[in-house]
Amino acid sequence: RRFAKPCRHSVSIQRPLQNVWPNCRRKRNGEPSKKPYNPTSQIDLNIRRTARPYIQAEGAKLYYEEAGSGDPIVFVHEFADDLRGWELQMRYFSRSYRCIAYNARGFEPSEVPSDPALYSQDIATDDIAAVLRGLDIEKAHIVGCSMGAFAALHFGMRYGDMARSLVVV
Repeated sequence: RRFAKPCRHSVSIQRPLQNVWPNCRRKRNGEPSKKPYNPTSQIDLNIRRTARPYIQAEGAKLYYEEAGSGDPIVFVHEFADDLRGWELQMRYFSRSYRCIAYNARGFEPSEVPSDPALYSQDIATDDIAAVLRGLDIEKAHIVGCSMGAFAALHFGMRYGDMARSLVVV
């Protein structure tokens, strides 16, 4: 049975890691290093740890990530995903825009309220507004997928003055 050739970007299993990564156990000429390998020797253990960014919404803290600068774009994820689903869009659009993606309530690391009354479509819509207010953004492009698209549509109807545009996927 024939297998397709691996793509040129994939790393071959047969290729030893010593030749791929610069901080490896062997020197470039293939000779073993005189010093024993210590994986923590290359790591600065005194780096400053920063707290995860959260925005306080009604009844829950929402975790968010942002990248880039310029006109803001807020990405609202679908039910079966979280903010990581927007990674490719964030990478692309952050070249020209300030991109913000957040995890809806109930999707860790955002808070998961135990009270069922803190989950509704109105609250999901208010959460988008809370993200904008928490980041001092007056107007933004709102992009939503599935569950996030429904919240984005309601956001446009209830908070039309805060939306530059709506993209519903």
